[in-house]
Amino acid sequence: MAKSAADRKNTTADRMFASLVAGLICGVLAVVLSIGTGSLLFSLTLHSHLTASVGMALAATTVLAVVAGLTSSIRGAVAPVQEVPVIGLTAVVVAVVAAMPEGAPHEQTFATAIVAVMLSTIIAGIVAALLGYRRWGAIVRFVPYPVIGGFLAGTGWLIVLGGIGLLVGTTPELADFQRLQDISFAGNAGLTALLVVVLNVIDVRAKNAFLLPGAILTTLVVFNLVTAFTTVDVDTLRANGWLVGMPSDEKLWPPIALSDLQTVDLHAIMVAMIAMPTMVFMTVLSQLMNDSGIELASRTDVDLDRELRTNGGANLLSGALCGMPGFPSVALTLLAIRLKAPTRIVGVLVGGVSLGALLLGSRVLDLIPTFLLAGMLIWIGGALMIQWLIFTYRQLGRWEYLVIVMIFA
Repeated sequence: MAKSAADRKNTTADRMFASLVAGLICGVLAVVLSIGTGSLLFSLTLHSHLTASVGMALAATTVLAVVAGLTSSIRGAVAPVQEVPVIGLTAVVVAVVAAMPEGAPHEQTFATAIVAVMLSTIIAGIVAALLGYRRWGAIVRFVPYPVIGGFLAGTGWLIVLGGIGLLVGTTPELADFQRLQDISFAGNAGLTALLVVVLNVIDVRAKNAFLLPGAILTTLVVFNLVTAFTTVDVDTLRANGWLVGMPSDEKLWPPIALSDLQTVDLHAIMVAMIAMPTMVFMTVLSQLMNDSGIELASRTDVDLDRELRTNGGANLLSGALCGMPGFPSVALTLLAIRLKAPTRIVGVLVGGVSLGALLLGSRVLDLIPTFLLAGMLIWIGGALMIQWLIFTYRQLGRWEYLVIVMIFA
């Protein structure tokens, strides 16, 4: 009996440690992804408000991650702001700018765009929640297995590209291979590749759940010890690509003050709402596809109606706080699961890291090396591609497998 109690205590301690590591790693990755996703909002117009869009994305991730972590049917769910609905929001912003009266002050245009984004996010949340209460989430169950497999393989490829893009600092191109002549870039790339190999070996061969998060934490500690002993300053590390930068000189949130609401052009908002249904449809469909992908990849049952209700409420709150839409991420949720941390505390920790980034700016990211973040993304993305493009070859019929390849391509 004593041995059994001790075993349970050790298991609980291992799970708690894994949850802390997963929460930290997924939190930092969520912050990095939120910065990139938030930057899309004003990519077509209102370019000077990058900092505001980043703050809106971080505020959204803070809310979404905590709500999903506490209420989702997916244990270990990590829900940041998502790229697909934000792309839909860019159309709303463009419509606002086009509908503003000629000669309208820039501040008025910006405030009107922010309110339009808030309303669109709130409406997307309401629609998702209503669909969940009407129990229409199961509609995605009619999507064929190979279609979801192709979606996951394609998602894996995008995750790998995201990891490489994080490493090179921009959208990856073949010309980036020439940068291997640079010592700093070559070192970053080499450590990224080494980390991917080590994580894969541990994941496949190790039976102790402590080893995987332990390896990640060890990497983090060693990097910070080396930088501390070599007395290399943060600016130099960031300039050489060893750290990921983010806006830190301006206030990130809120994007507008309450007094700015008096200047909002309601006519422009009504015109911009023409682009809203497309964004709502993209948000709901993408969420259901992600939820189904997580269910299939993790081999766990997901209550899609509950996810719609939960995520709908989270987006409603996000919109009220000047945020953007989001939902559980395939990459980050599967990462938490693969780190042996399918617990609710992960989402709460991710929200805490995002809040820290919102309040402290770049100081949170200054502790995490780029190669660690890039390696984690490449590892999880590569695992999805291997699973659905290689392992399923012998498990499915020829035509079913061809569907996966066609959707992936």
